[in-house]
Amino acid sequence: MENTMPEDNHFTSSAPPPSPISHLPSPILHLRHITKNFGSFQALNAVDFTVNPGEIIGLLGENGAGKSTLLSIVGGNLAPSAGELQWRGNPVRFTSPRDATRLGIGIVHQHFALVPGFTVAENVALQAPRAAFIFNEKEWQERIAQWAAEIGWRIDPTRKIEELSVGERQRVEILKALFVHDGNGDNNRAAQLLLLDEPTANLTPGEVDELFGVLRTLREQGCGLVFVSHKLKEVLALCDRVVVLRRGEMVGQRSIDQTDANDLAELMVGRALPEAGISQPAAQTTQEPCLEIKQLSTGLLQNFSLQVRSGEIIGLAGVDGNGQAELMEALTNLRPSQTGAINLANSELKTQNSKLSSIPADRLQVGLIPAFTLTENLALHPALRAECASRFGFDWNKAKARTRELMEKFDVRAPGNSEDAAAAQLSGGNQQKLVIARALSFPHTVVIASDPTRGLDVAATRFVHDQLRQAAAAGAGVLLISTDLDEVLALAHRIGVLYEGQLLPGAELLPQGTSREEIGALMGGVQRELA
Repeated sequence: MENTMPEDNHFTSSAPPPSPISHLPSPILHLRHITKNFGSFQALNAVDFTVNPGEIIGLLGENGAGKSTLLSIVGGNLAPSAGELQWRGNPVRFTSPRDATRLGIGIVHQHFALVPGFTVAENVALQAPRAAFIFNEKEWQERIAQWAAEIGWRIDPTRKIEELSVGERQRVEILKALFVHDGNGDNNRAAQLLLLDEPTANLTPGEVDELFGVLRTLREQGCGLVFVSHKLKEVLALCDRVVVLRRGEMVGQRSIDQTDANDLAELMVGRALPEAGISQPAAQTTQEPCLEIKQLSTGLLQNFSLQVRSGEIIGLAGVDGNGQAELMEALTNLRPSQTGAINLANSELKTQNSKLSSIPADRLQVGLIPAFTLTENLALHPALRAECASRFGFDWNKAKARTRELMEKFDVRAPGNSEDAAAAQLSGGNQQKLVIARALSFPHTVVIASDPTRGLDVAATRFVHDQLRQAAAAGAGVLLISTDLDEVLALAHRIGVLYEGQLLPGAELLPQGTSREEIGALMGGVQRELA
């Protein structure tokens, strides 16, 4: 895979502003032989990890490799079972995330932790200790505007979060993470170490470029950054060094100029992977649609119409929050429509649910019942219940055997590799694979997949993509709703863009081969005449 991510030009036209972060002795952070056990399960084993000032480190690994556990230890959410944390050469022990924040560690989570009805200033101010805290609105607004300017941003601190785009909300999250309060009245120090967990997951290509410009500016100012991502192209474009975890152990690190995507993927999974990027074969479609949406209006969606034919994959790109949730809920009968109709193979959707398989974007709230076992979660599918029915009720032994079969096929890793493990015990990526296993393992004529590979590693992503291609090749119609533009470009035969509840560019979808620049412009609401 080539490094084709364009260099950012947003903040290079003039010298960087005076640095709020002084250069620190190297390294900022040193983790020595960090081990973390959860009962008999070992999530991390003797990991040595360093971060230097003025360096961006890419942290890679398969799902369940230990990345989230490592970030949680650095961020003060977890204590290691063994090993030592050193901050600027001195041993430290965190009892809470507040300890890490006061020391100078900021975390940007994948899912925003913002109060929609609060202003930008109010959300950032929530980082301050509550004891004897008086909110001086004007002072905070001035302070935030100054912080934003120091890294090349213009942000209106008086605007409410609910009024901001996804990209603007990401800026607020980063400002929150950069804010350090030591409990002694010094509110103006910037974080010296920034941890970013999948920060580009919901951004347009233009917003990704802008974010990378800011991260490079922070690096120039002496900040150390840890960038967690499954997108190898982004890691190669941004990072100085890459550290790879596999099953809780550090299996290698590379300088960015001494590696490539294939090398990193092989380190992550422990074996060579097939070449990615094979062109999508032409769709073998029928004339009659297997899914037809007519003038659907519900929530943000307004007069939305779309046809999906058997044998094709329709990709809907777009930044999260532009109607994806409403469309998915309407298609799965979780949301009533105000106007319009949804037909499945020329029948009303409500009478044909068994023919539609869905992969929801929110695996925990919609896709799974966390307290249920893996077998019980798979048994939520009516086809498995019918398969395991007996004259005495339900054959749980047969259901467990089927669960073990699907766990092996979809590489679902659970504590003890047990089908009796609770879904809540799985890593996020393994929870997602369980949802996908249930959706794609039983007969269906339509597959609705919403961000199906969000949080999955490179090997699991390729596997899921192959499964969706196979579903289409077998005659199913696939509607892929994804905030990952690379995923849409890799899979879709025709492409549309969801923007503020509207389908762009209109009823005629974009053909396979449309440039990412054109689609990226539509994702930002800019319609340009196609060449």
